[in-house]
Order: sequence, then C-alpha cells, then structure tokens
Amino acid sequence: MDAANADAAWKEEMMPFLTLEEDAKIQARISYEDGRAEGRAEGQQRMGALIQRLLADGRTEDLEAAASDPALCSRLCKEYGL
Repeated sequence: MDAANADAAWKEEMMPFLTLEEDAKIQARISYEDGRAEGRAEGQQRMGALIQRLLADGRTEDLEAAASDPALCSRLCKEYGL
C-alpha cells in the first residue's frame, strides 16, 4: 500500500473514482432523507384530512381508536379515499 501511496500517477488516477463513490453515497443518503421527509409530510397531511373527515361525520370513537391502531387508520383512509 505504501508503494501505491507513493505513486502519484496511481493516486491521481484513483482519486476521482474514490470521490465519485463517496459522492454517490452522499447523494444516496440525501435522496433517502429527502424521501423520508416527503413521506412524513404526506402522512401528516393524510392524517389531518382523515381527522377532519371523521370529526365532520361525528365518528369520534373511530378517530380515538385509529389513534392507537395503525391498521384501522389505514382502513379508514381507504374508506375516505385518502
């Protein structure tokens, strides 16, 4: 490895690849984090809409139950087309 480090031509040839690999990892992480943030925002909007619809329909018991039951929450979202 010392020979490779001492070889300026090798380092110059390999550095762009290392940089590209590191850059790709960084870009993937940023995309992943952006996707998660976008998903959370969409989920919050969906929940807000569900809460409004359930309250408007007087379904407070369903709203209370959905707060602790993700499967029910999902079914209610489908029922309301959310």
